[in-house]
Amino acid sequence: LDVLHVEDQPFVVVAAPGGGIEDDVTIRPGDLVGQKLIASRTGSLMRSIVDDITAGGTGTEIVTVVDHRTSILPLVLTGVGVAVLPSSWTRLARRCGAVVAPIEPTAHLHVAMVSLPAHLTPAARAFLALTGSLAERRSRAG
Repeated sequence: LDVLHVEDQPFVVVAAPGGGIEDDVTIRPGDLVGQKLIASRTGSLMRSIVDDITAGGTGTEIVTVVDHRTSILPLVLTGVGVAVLPSSWTRLARRCGAVVAPIEPTAHLHVAMVSLPAHLTPAARAFLALTGSLAERRSRAG
């Protein structure tokens, strides 16, 4: 298999406005004292970060567990709780009116494209070339 590294995405905290989290101001897990957390199912990297936060004795609690990440942002925006998401959600979250803050320390989601080295369809070759171009631009910018 060929593995093309695309990017590393740090995790961020996404919250509804007015909830005590300031946009683009780095927070530490201890800053989430008393917050309600929206989490994904056990086994994901997002969930392990949430579990680390709740295990730290910060008075945080998981108030809902979702199966699909697409359910998280609407729950955040309606005030159910805050969520830890990959930074790729930042732009959409802000466009929807959410507050996004980097969290430190954090893990990184490693995004890669995996393909077979041969016998790719023309569409697969084109997609691989496009992804390679994106990965190259991101590595030069970062």
